[in-house]
Amino acid sequence: MDKWPGKFEMVDPNKIVVDRRYQRPENELLISQITADFDWAAFGAVSLYRRNGSLLVVVDGQQRIRGALRTSEPPELIPAVIQDKTSVEGEARTYVKMNIVRRSVPTLDRHRGNVIAKDPAALGVARAVEKAGFTLGGVTSAGDANTVSAVSAVYDAYNTLGEEGLVQVLTQARDSWPDDPAATSVRMIRVLTEVLLELGTDYNRPKVTAARGRSSPILLTKKAKELNFEFGGSLHKNMRRAVKTLCKI
Repeated sequence: MDKWPGKFEMVDPNKIVVDRRYQRPENELLISQITADFDWAAFGAVSLYRRNGSLLVVVDGQQRIRGALRTSEPPELIPAVIQDKTSVEGEARTYVKMNIVRRSVPTLDRHRGNVIAKDPAALGVARAVEKAGFTLGGVTSAGDANTVSAVSAVYDAYNTLGEEGLVQVLTQARDSWPDDPAATSVRMIRVLTEVLLELGTDYNRPKVTAARGRSSPILLTKKAKELNFEFGGSLHKNMRRAVKTLCKI
């Protein structure tokens, strides 16, 4: 194990910056809770990087900093553990690692952090999503047909079919059911990934588009629930059965 590279300092919280390229948005509810019942013991020490020898960038603790600054008597100094870092990519990698170890991080936030960290898989996913004409978003974007909120399913497709395969999955989703946000739901993406994997070199985009056009996400979901009631098993398995029954693929 390498020698610990950081050092402890008391720093001015107003001089700490947040790099929005990899940091998650501010959590107003959490910040309000911290402000309302501020406790130094619970605050602990924030984790910072000193960029270019002077700029202090928060890697872990932005919500605590915001909560402290909103109290009736904001502190002039707060405790911080500071490490020197030479690249934004390194900061982003540390941010992702810290949040994996310390708490559950939303998949979208982890993806964004990994893109800045130049993780190959995250960059591949980002390229594929853009090439297919979509953007990745959170659950609040679920009603937007141009935004995919099923980030975990997108990564599953990437891990199964690769970058170009993910492009095909997302493009096929749009071809079959344009302007329908349900086309890129978790279940639809995962089932379509299985379909393309099974077809392999026999995959014919126009043919699959026509076949899927015989149904819709609503009809497939309804059929899957009927099959689930009749045969049991997982809803996902019965969704695949529904695709075979209604779309003939």
